Amino acid sequence: MAALEEAEELLKQWNKGIKRGARAKAEKELGISKGKMTAYLKGWQNPSEETIKKMASIFGKPEEEIRRIFCTPKYDTSYYQTNIKSKGSVQQIINAAKVEVIEEKLKTLDAKIELVIQLIRGGK
Repeated sequence: MAALEEAEELLKQWNKGIKRGARAKAEKELGISKGKMTAYLKGWQNPSEETIKKMASIFGKPEEEIRRIFCTPKYDTSYYQTNIKSKGSVQQIINAAKVEVIEEKLKTLDAKIELVIQLIRGGK
């Protein structure tokens, strides 16, 4: 189940099985805005530790489960946001990220090639 679907299911269960109004009720209980809840649900922003603790208490779930559902790295741009001045323009930052991904893929490819070479040589 996708994180968004899982989060919405959690809200629904918490709201006595009723989806309608669950988000608004949770926003009020947590003391957060509609925009903030949307950011958490869509993975644009991770909740603070304080909010995670509140969520765990309100929803009756362990903090680790709340983190698993609401804290997603898919939009984690914090490294680039904090280093934007030292790295240059947005395009330079995007290019640097692409290079990092390519370098990681090449390491994996090199390891696979080395393994194939060893197998061809008879495992030596």
